[in-house]
Amino acid sequence: MRKLLLASAASLCFVNTAAAEDGFSFGVYGGATLETDMDHRLFGGVLAPTDPSILPSGTWAAIDFRHHGGGAFWGVGVEGISINTGAPGVGTSPRRPGVDAAIVDLEYGRHLSASGYWTIGLRHMTMDVTPDSGTVGRGPLHAFEGTGLRVGYEGKTGGSEGEPSFVGGIGLSVLDGEIETSARGTWLCTACTDTDTTAVGIDGKIALAMPASDSATFMFGYQAQYWADVTVEISDVSGLSENAGTSDILVHGPFLGYSLNF
Repeated sequence: MRKLLLASAASLCFVNTAAAEDGFSFGVYGGATLETDMDHRLFGGVLAPTDPSILPSGTWAAIDFRHHGGGAFWGVGVEGISINTGAPGVGTSPRRPGVDAAIVDLEYGRHLSASGYWTIGLRHMTMDVTPDSGTVGRGPLHAFEGTGLRVGYEGKTGGSEGEPSFVGGIGLSVLDGEIETSARGTWLCTACTDTDTTAVGIDGKIALAMPASDSATFMFGYQAQYWADVTVEISDVSGLSENAGTSDILVHGPFLGYSLNF
């Protein structure tokens, strides 16, 4: 299986582990995506496959809201990634696809100790990959949509209450979904093919949390998530818009965050 690399600051619902007392917590996070190579190819059968695509930079943002009580919490979070398409490649020059993704999480968490807990919840994700072919805005659209479960663990280490500490976590997601291909611009979708897929994701994060007051915390950290089988490996493998294979995506990058407990 070939791998498709995508750089971004991602991973949803970064929990403030200090929010173990009854009440609510609200967080806002954001960062810039990073440029990286992609193993996605265009015109894989009629022509020699082009060089790997180059993914341009973009933006990322997320929010989460949780209610804590009785050593547990219920929460909801939303994440968005937007990577604009750059200039298309010419001939064998690297192409610059765009990526737009959205994730929604509904979560339940249970505290295992004063500094850590496990989570389980329902996750829904959409991800559009848009490679260009010779002209900006012309080419296939590979749209993944899937729903499934996410389980995880988050914790905190170092620093007493009111002092800086490190927070982090890891999660596993399994989403049942489909990759649907359609046309953009003057692209001809003569024999566009759709693919049923089960996307498996692993996400992790670590950050330095710096309390600004008893209820507010600033964070600076790094997040990453890897998704298997969320887009195609080769677009237009036959010259009739048919696709071949599935590829993986690695999303990673730095972020800033602010959380408020009330």
